[in-house]
Amino acid sequence: MTIDDATVNHLKCSPIGESVSKSNAAINEEFLFIHRDELTKAKSAIIQIRRMPASVGMAKLEEANVEPFDQSQLRTIVANTPGSWTWRFQGNVWFLFEDRENALVNQLAKAFSTGQYCEIERLSATMVNAFRSRAKGKLPFPPLEVVREYIRNSKLTEVKNEVVSFNGDLAALNPIEQDVVSFLSQVEFTDSRTLRDYLRTKNYGEAHIIKAVYNSPLVHVDKSMGRKQYRYSLVCQSEPPVLEPRDRDRHEEYVSKLKDVARLGTDSEVETTRRREQALLREWLFGENETECCAICGREFEVRALHAAHKKKRTLCSEAERTDPNIVMPICVFGCDFLYENRCIRITNGEIIEGDQEPCSPTSAGVVADLLGRSINERWMAGHESYFDAETD
Repeated sequence: MTIDDATVNHLKCSPIGESVSKSNAAINEEFLFIHRDELTKAKSAIIQIRRMPASVGMAKLEEANVEPFDQSQLRTIVANTPGSWTWRFQGNVWFLFEDRENALVNQLAKAFSTGQYCEIERLSATMVNAFRSRAKGKLPFPPLEVVREYIRNSKLTEVKNEVVSFNGDLAALNPIEQDVVSFLSQVEFTDSRTLRDYLRTKNYGEAHIIKAVYNSPLVHVDKSMGRKQYRYSLVCQSEPPVLEPRDRDRHEEYVSKLKDVARLGTDSEVETTRRREQALLREWLFGENETECCAICGREFEVRALHAAHKKKRTLCSEAERTDPNIVMPICVFGCDFLYENRCIRITNGEIIEGDQEPCSPTSAGVVADLLGRSINERWMAGHESYFDAETD
């Protein structure tokens, strides 16, 4: 809803449902205008959205059907809620909020109570396995690819050379989980029957044993040897696994730096946080270069004449997207920034096409006409394909 829709019967609210005042207006870049008669319903809907992914770890935004908001407003609410994470995969937007009410966050906190390190593929597969039974009869749990991206981009994790460590608070284990850890810590791996028989000697019920063996965030199931030779072991290790040596790439380094800024940022320091984020993004784009080419028109400029412009509107980026340096590209202040920001042009499949807003002057229209059909340099196309997806703007 635009500001033109705001009348005396509408209230200006933040994306988390708070009334906007002079004291908190600077914290938000995006606002909702909610009719006074729908304010109670709107606040209830926002609470419902926050709770959606909690029990199953992650939810599809398309599954949310809550009045009085449409899908565009829901994307704004989710993206601007503290701790949000979103990822578009095969046409669906998956989302969660990183807090202790979230089951996936809690399962990760349990997994890392058994060790400090885990290979990302091993951890992702274990999380998917742990949630298979939990999601039955409820919202579906996301596919492995989405879970892997969450682990890679979460503020709670650090990924170096495909090995994950955890920066959050660890979770306490219940008695049967403690016994699973006690047994598996003494062996390299075991089979399910041996582990089940051990737990039966502890007098646990069969339902608890099945969950602790087959759907546990602590237990990795190696299926590479075939169905009858599955191997069960603790998912995490106390020492980093020995992998093929690989230099930490520049992208990984800047993801880590941006996560540090996001972790330190608070509402009271929102402007400072944005400045730190912007400084890092400019450093990522330009380094020590004195000149760079505009991603839109391709002309070379002094770097001070280029913006580190978000491919996707920043207010619609989740915290995870804001910590991906590939979210930005250099755009010149000599017209391209205006045209892209105001959607006179768009980028689809690496090519500049007409936007959904027509330029209102002959000069702007002429510049747009010259740009249409131009291919974007592939280095500015790095990052998730949804960054240029018109549906997310």
